[in-house]
Amino acid sequence: GHASVLAQWDGWNVLADPIFSHRCAPVQFAGPARVRPSPVSADELPPIDAIVISHNHYDHLDLNTVVALASRAQPTPPVWFVPLGTKAWMAEAGVSNVVEMDWAQQATLRCTRPSPAEAKLGEAAAGKADDEAGDNQKGRRPDLVVTCLPCQHWCARTPFDRNMCLWASWHVSTHPTSVNGTDTASATASSGSSPAHGGSNAIPNHGGSYYFAGDTGYCGSVFKNLGAALGGIDVAALPIGAYGAPGEVWFHEPNHMNPEDAVKCRADLQAKHAVAVHWGTFPLTSEPLLEPPKRLRAAAAAAGLAE
Repeated sequence: GHASVLAQWDGWNVLADPIFSHRCAPVQFAGPARVRPSPVSADELPPIDAIVISHNHYDHLDLNTVVALASRAQPTPPVWFVPLGTKAWMAEAGVSNVVEMDWAQQATLRCTRPSPAEAKLGEAAAGKADDEAGDNQKGRRPDLVVTCLPCQHWCARTPFDRNMCLWASWHVSTHPTSVNGTDTASATASSGSSPAHGGSNAIPNHGGSYYFAGDTGYCGSVFKNLGAALGGIDVAALPIGAYGAPGEVWFHEPNHMNPEDAVKCRADLQAKHAVAVHWGTFPLTSEPLLEPPKRLRAAAAAAGLAE
């Protein structure tokens, strides 16, 4: 729910901004509460390879959820990708497998083992000539390339730490990706992650790309530049809620896209498909809770887009 997304493709499981708590707040006895329960718990998820965090607001970075995901049993722990300034908080939460990144930095998560299906291919090849069996690298999962990208938002967890951390959007792909200015040397890190098993593919196989906008206001020039640099995106998860009632739009507009903005953003990013997130779970602002999808349908129809 909310902005949490589980993306599965090419054998990888990537989780974004997970929150399973009842409230998105410093405590669980006060603050915005869910209007609908979480569809899953941390223990019900498949093995997670990577988790991307957009920023440190409570509806996107939840302590109980982080602890639950970090402590659950799976073959190897997930790698967490966070914006600058967030790694120290993660360490206090007991999470050590963290890659902290600035905008335009890139990291590569390498697969160290084939999936069960790929292992069967390897077993079948074992009866052939050694040189053919040795070519089993073709059956392995592709590397996962994670790129930290700009967006328009802000950060704070207390009244005293405003904008002391960075906020970000994320591009995750299984084919080589480059963005102007990308620093691949300083952020290339990671791996030892064991690929996840099974699951349906939310993104096409063999070189899929996924963009997670996190929390952001509409910044057309940034999105257009990203769309041109990335060369098209298979699936983009775009926020459509928390834009406020008419009298408060001026306050929220710089930081939260509305549904019409999301339609423009999809076009700017050159995304083939888009998924609406960040609506219908927590009552963060005063627009009607179910208004965002209604406005999205109208805006998409006006732009000639099919549901």
